[in-house]
Amino acid sequence: MALARTIIRDALTEIGVLAEGEAPESAWSTIALRRLQYQLDAWNAEDLTLAVQQTETFVLTSGTESFTIGEDGTPDLDAPRPTFFTMVNYVNPGSSPAVETTLAPMDRDGYASQSIKLLPNSLPLQYFYNPTTPNGTLTIWPIVSQNVTLVLYYLLPNMLPATLDSDGRL
Repeated sequence: MALARTIIRDALTEIGVLAEGEAPESAWSTIALRRLQYQLDAWNAEDLTLAVQQTETFVLTSGTESFTIGEDGTPDLDAPRPTFFTMVNYVNPGSSPAVETTLAPMDRDGYASQSIKLLPNSLPLQYFYNPTTPNGTLTIWPIVSQNVTLVLYYLLPNMLPATLDSDGRL
């Protein structure tokens, strides 16, 4: 994994601001770090640039309509908050080996048009995700009348380097 400092030095060398082996001045490093943070933040908003697949499991208890996911405060599922889900499945209760069934996603309008939001059913059919901050809310429809294990698939954003010596998923 590359340090932000290395990425910045290489980029400034490539565009001709620095000579090979030269180190950037402090002011250039500060500006370049901010530009790197902006670029990564912009890429994180696009689902095509997220590269690390995350999988989480969560037991949805009978009668639960929605739950929160994130790392701030007291979410129901303490995990990185996704921007969106690539797939949400449930494990068919009693299946051996475990059989995952895919839930259909609903957008905001689709969820709003559900006339009976508290409809009970033994198994879920659809999900609606609201990626609020700091924790997102995942709503399952219809409301399950038994405990069901959900398997959540989503992509993690690139980490924003806090300092020139930060490393991580860059």
